[in-house]
Amino acid sequence: MSTTADMKRLLQPYVDRHDDLALVGRAVIIKPVRHLICGFFVDRTSAKTSLDPFWYVSLMYAPWMHKGFSWAGYDLVRHTNLEDKATPADIFQAMDIAFAELRGILDGCSAFGIKLKAFRKLEDFPIYRGLVQAAEGDFQRAVEDLSRYAAGEANHVQDKLDFIEKHTRPRGRPRQRQLATLECIKTNLNAIETLISLLKERDRQGIANLLREWERGTATAWQIEHLWEPTPFPFE
Repeated sequence: MSTTADMKRLLQPYVDRHDDLALVGRAVIIKPVRHLICGFFVDRTSAKTSLDPFWYVSLMYAPWMHKGFSWAGYDLVRHTNLEDKATPADIFQAMDIAFAELRGILDGCSAFGIKLKAFRKLEDFPIYRGLVQAAEGDFQRAVEDLSRYAAGEANHVQDKLDFIEKHTRPRGRPRQRQLATLECIKTNLNAIETLISLLKERDRQGIANLLREWERGTATAWQIEHLWEPTPFPFE
């Protein structure tokens, strides 16, 4: 399994050639980071010398505020061999393609129109549509999409509670793990419901403060506070 030190040796030469890039662990990130975090990530696999490289974009202003990816996709064959002499050139070529596209959306709030091959199109998900619409000032449509998402999550929470009660023991570890996961879901749901309330009230300052608070949390999770540049949202 490759190490972070392996990734630094592999990726630092590419970063050194580009003033607008920074290496954070296994991620090469375009700086400054505003409403989107855009970059390239080289993940581990179960094999020691095998790598899993991909490009990614994530919303900074999402309530889950963790180190994860929203959009992600590949530009080269997966499971690249770290010991192959051609690997750095192959990855750097893929990074050239990805960053040429990603730099074009850096100042936006959405990667909906990105042309790189992605796992999924997030514009098909009401949660992402709603968050982007909120950031861009389309408050009514944001309320509609986020309310649809919140209703679905509320049903999911109830179904999950019913399953836990029926299939796990009261003091068992499986129940405790599932309840902990459920608490995270409920926390995110409460955050979205808070945003919905602010959107309905057309409380622009409250909306901006909440979205920026989420951005700050995401920057902390990624440990990129030094790269994050708080920026007004379009509706501001």
